[in-house]
Amino acid sequence: MKMMQSDSIIALDVSKDRLDGLDTPTGELFQGENTDAGYAVLRRRCRRRSVQVVLEARA
Repeated sequence: MKMMQSDSIIALDVSKDRLDGLDTPTGELFQGENTDAGYAVLRRRCRRRSVQVVLEARA
């Protein structure tokens, strides 16, 4: 499988109520609600440039 080239990575920790993120390479930390509105904000952030989103895996 070929990996897509991206400008940056967004590391995302998803909990029941909240999204905690780190936007690289700026190092900006951000939070949002784990709701449709919160995901809409995340999508707008990702549309600004080519981004790879990495989710934290939890059991």
